[in-house]
Amino acid sequence: MLTGLSNLQTAEISDYDISATSMSVANDSFHNSNISANHERESEGEAIARLVFGVTFLTVLAVTGTIGNLIVIFSIIHAKLVHRNGNLFIINLAVADLLVAGIVVPVVIANLLKDANAVGEAGCKVVGVIVTISCTCSIYNLVAIAVNRYVCITSSEYYPRVFSNKNEYKMAILIWVWSVTVASPTINDSWGGQKYYSKSRNCAWDSGVDLSYTISITVLVIFIPLLVVGVVYVNLFRNVLDRNKRITKHFLNASASVRMRASRRERRLLQTLVTTVIVFTICWVPFGVDSLIRGTRPDTYDTSEIIKKLVDWIALGNSSVNFLIYGALNHAFRKAYKDLIRYIFCIEETVRRRNSGRSVSETSA
Repeated sequence: MLTGLSNLQTAEISDYDISATSMSVANDSFHNSNISANHERESEGEAIARLVFGVTFLTVLAVTGTIGNLIVIFSIIHAKLVHRNGNLFIINLAVADLLVAGIVVPVVIANLLKDANAVGEAGCKVVGVIVTISCTCSIYNLVAIAVNRYVCITSSEYYPRVFSNKNEYKMAILIWVWSVTVASPTINDSWGGQKYYSKSRNCAWDSGVDLSYTISITVLVIFIPLLVVGVVYVNLFRNVLDRNKRITKHFLNASASVRMRASRRERRLLQTLVTTVIVFTICWVPFGVDSLIRGTRPDTYDTSEIIKKLVDWIALGNSSVNFLIYGALNHAFRKAYKDLIRYIFCIEETVRRRNSGRSVSETSA
């Protein structure tokens, strides 16, 4: 009887342990499911936040770049300054940047919203060729602007001959021809190719197809132009400083206002030159380094989605800030912008009519 009672107690304890274990497992499962659901909600929320931020950022680039570059083009034409101080290269730059801001960036936005290639393989190849040509053209126009300003300031006696209207048109056309030449191997996939990058939602040349092409395009389109622009602007600023020192020594009795104006010109020039080089470096050097690394290790190199987006989108963003550097920092261009806006909205005509009405009423009185 005692043995039966013991067995009964053991069975009850076993049933209790099994029940307790089952409840514990159920609780753990419920707890884990709650954690999993919370993680899903958090990841979904993060994905939505990243999408909203990405679309907003790219939309700002597209709208700002499109409107800004259009203002640059039409303000120069409206002020009839096309053939003054290398402005033709600024128009050329604005056209190239307009293609990026008005075509390429909206495609990236569409890809981001669809979370896939929204234009198809053929469309992506076309966009990739456009961005390669436009960005190459944009960068080489920056070089042309730098050389133009250097010759204008340091060798003004040769400037009219070197940068005559005919020569400027030839140079502008040659920049486009060179840009098409650089991108041509990716058109027929003979030496390079185009690719849809799922991480940055961007269509661009495939840096992992051929290492020799990757090195060639990166060096020719990014690092050599950056070196040329940097060297030219450093020498230009040194020349301006030396010239101002000579002027100051020659006119020992120069007024304080004259010296202040010279100092102010130096600061403005330095601000423009430093801004140009810094923005160029920030926008394009990371993209160049990323392309070179990807080209040397196409099978093993893998960047995070955030890094890839930063590298590609900041490079595209260069086309939306050039008009600020070469326009907003220049007093003549700021005036041309204002004149164009007044002309578009008929502000001057409204003011003229208002003043005319006042003068008539005063005369009648």
